[in-house]
Amino acid sequence: MAHPKRRTSSATRDKRRSHHKLTPKAVTICPNTGELHLRHKAYVV
Repeated sequence: MAHPKRRTSSATRDKRRSHHKLTPKAVTICPNTGELHLRHKAYVV
């Protein structure tokens, strides 16, 4: 199996992980019922 020849430094590791962030979901409050639902998805009242 392949294995690293050199240890990955913490700076390199963290630079790679800088793009591993989560983005909040697009959530909207229904004006009729006041419930939360995802935008641009079919929503049955």
